[in-house]
Amino acid sequence: MNRYYSSSVGLGLLLILGLSLQNCKKDDPATPTGPASGTTTPGTSTTATTKSTGPVLLTDPVVSNVGSFSARITAVINGNGGEAITGHKLFVVQTASQRLDNQYELGATSGPFPLTITQAVTGLAANTNYTVYFTATNKVAVVQRATTFTTTTIASTTTAPNGNAVTVKAPFPGQTRRLARIFTLANKLYVLGGWDQTQSAAADLTDLWQYDPATDKWSAKAALQVPNALRLDYTLPIMLIDGQAHALVTVQTGTTASTRTSFIYTYDPTTNKWTAKGQAPFVGSWRTVMSLNGKGYAVGGWRSAQHALIRREAGVAV
Repeated sequence: MNRYYSSSVGLGLLLILGLSLQNCKKDDPATPTGPASGTTTPGTSTTATTKSTGPVLLTDPVVSNVGSFSARITAVINGNGGEAITGHKLFVVQTASQRLDNQYELGATSGPFPLTITQAVTGLAANTNYTVYFTATNKVAVVQRATTFTTTTIASTTTAPNGNAVTVKAPFPGQTRRLARIFTLANKLYVLGGWDQTQSAAADLTDLWQYDPATDKWSAKAALQVPNALRLDYTLPIMLIDGQAHALVTVQTGTTASTRTSFIYTYDPTTNKWTAKGQAPFVGSWRTVMSLNGKGYAVGGWRSAQHALIRREAGVAV
């Protein structure tokens, strides 16, 4: 009985094992239902939307034909960055002071690109370091490139077409200026005052320089120091009488610039001193002055601070 039981159990176990092996058969691989990763179904687009940029400037401006007072600038716009170029310009500044000497507005452009721009630049100072900037603008950005150059020194001697020679003398050692007063006394040249535009706020200059052609040298002389003087660049006519220089200086005498009086200051080159003289019976600027028979004359000019009225009058002896 016990053996029969054992045989029945063995047969049952064999049956269970066979069913288990049948159920352990591997599943077949699944059939792909779409395109493989990294591929594109035929007929679809892969082009992405391109984002606009600023104008394309791949190189710095190129400077050529550099002289004492001029140069030629060449710049290239390689592309518009996907947007219309609404403006491009070129400007030249003195590198040390960042004073703007020239600016050329060149306007909008539609190419074709690459577009080469060539511009002659004039009115520069000799032997001066400059930085030239070139910019192009569209609605996305303003793009700028820059380069530096140095103008040449003036030739020591230049021959004119008629055969005459022009010789360069000692350079002026003072500050760059405009509207300076220039006069001569005792065979010497004098430069007085002017307007310094190299500063962020333009300033009057009161210094005096003497040039001696016999020695080819400049010397600093006594400055014209006048308290409350107004705009010495255009209110400073000079009359030369009896070997001395007489300057008409407009001075603010009240709390506002409209309250003003003119005084005469005299420079004596033998003592290198300025001396305050009498008050003039008029005020104004841009007067024409002259000397005749030991007397000075002042004619015309502007009367008001706003330059709204021209003063026309007969010469006034002073």
